[in-house]
Amino acid sequence: MIMAQEKSTAEKLPVAISRRQAKKRYRLKHTAVKNRKLALFGLVLAGFLVGVLITFYYTWVSSIGYSIDQAEKQVTALRIENAGLEEGVSRFSSLGRIEALATQKLGMIRSDDAGVLVVNDSNIEKKHNMAGQETVGAVGKEQKSRFIQAFISLVDRLERKD
Repeated sequence: MIMAQEKSTAEKLPVAISRRQAKKRYRLKHTAVKNRKLALFGLVLAGFLVGVLITFYYTWVSSIGYSIDQAEKQVTALRIENAGLEEGVSRFSSLGRIEALATQKLGMIRSDDAGVLVVNDSNIEKKHNMAGQETVGAVGKEQKSRFIQAFISLVDRLERKD
């Protein structure tokens, strides 16, 4: 036979039941609060790290920009210096300056025109080739090689065919 057993009076009271439920609720709330705090801490940490990353990036970009500006200033200074050096080279290599240095410092004498051979038209004989074109050559000497003469005659033959 089965007998029913009565529950103790402490278990029957609503206060005892509510304490158990309160403990469970407290544990659940406490765990939820801990999870929320942990999530909030993670978000704050992530935001901080993103801020540090952005700051690092902008610092890096500005340092690169500063380096570029310094390089451009150096290039400009070098171009100005190069232009000055080119001007100096052109001034020192001018023919008038070279002649003055040669005559004054080195003791050279300016040559007269005695060593210059002038060729006049009287020394050149004009000949007409088969095509009627005028050729110029020295008197009594044949100036063109046989290869050139053969090429000219070949061209003349081709022109006559057309």
